[in-house]
Amino acid sequence: IYALLPGREPIPLFRFEGLEIMRLTPTAGGEYAATGVTTSFFQDWKTGEVMERLANPVTGRSNAVRPNLIG
Repeated sequence: IYALLPGREPIPLFRFEGLEIMRLTPTAGGEYAATGVTTSFFQDWKTGEVMERLANPVTGRSNAVRPNLIG
């Protein structure tokens, strides 16, 4: 994932890896109900290690990074 700033080349921020599982179940009315689970991890651009903090090159701040877990 990159930062895009006017007049500058894209800045690599981090790598992103994830998985999504979706299950469709037929309902009595002929439609489908969707149930899903998503897991995403943010990785260091250079090492590929899962990140705990991001040194944001745009703001200069250090931000906590958490996995994205939905479902």
